[in-house]
Amino acid sequence: ISAGGFGFAFDISESGKNSAGAVDGSVVNKPWSFAATYGGGPFWVGLSHENAGGANDKLTNLGARYTIGGGFTLRAGLGNGTTNTNLKVKTYLLGANWRAGNGDLRFGYAVADVGGTKTGKRLGVGYHYDLSKRTKVFVDFARDSKASACVTVPGLDSIGFPVTVRCSADHAFWIRIAARPIVISRM
Repeated sequence: ISAGGFGFAFDISESGKNSAGAVDGSVVNKPWSFAATYGGGPFWVGLSHENAGGANDKLTNLGARYTIGGGFTLRAGLGNGTTNTNLKVKTYLLGANWRAGNGDLRFGYAVADVGGTKTGKRLGVGYHYDLSKRTKVFVDFARDSKASACVTVPGLDSIGFPVTVRCSADHAFWIRIAARPIVISRM
């Protein structure tokens, strides 16, 4: 639901079932989530809360974005919650986009802390070039200095372009090169 720059969403599911609808005994509460946003002029702010269904797993996020003249956008986010095993979860995000030519130069830095241990510390840069209104090609590079093993990063290879992932005992690097597909609809 949205009106006058404000937006609101709410979702609730059955208890005893996971997000795919399968019976799952670990989902003891009814999973629910909500989000509220406001956007006006160059400013946007959003607040969300999720209760994933376990006895203790909850997460609240706050994010903001501000666009400065010349196509420069600053972003920030904070997350706070607990895991189902009652470990504290804290996340931080800083980012910026700069409209450069026919595309966007992007920068982001994020930290995740679970139970007092940094589980993620990621720095990323990228350039997304608009070929048309519905088509773009982009290159993203990211480094996670807290990665303890190679993991599959969702969406990195979904378009079929080559993806390079290099991991060591304590670092993970990846490069994503992809294109957003053109959607053609006929009436």
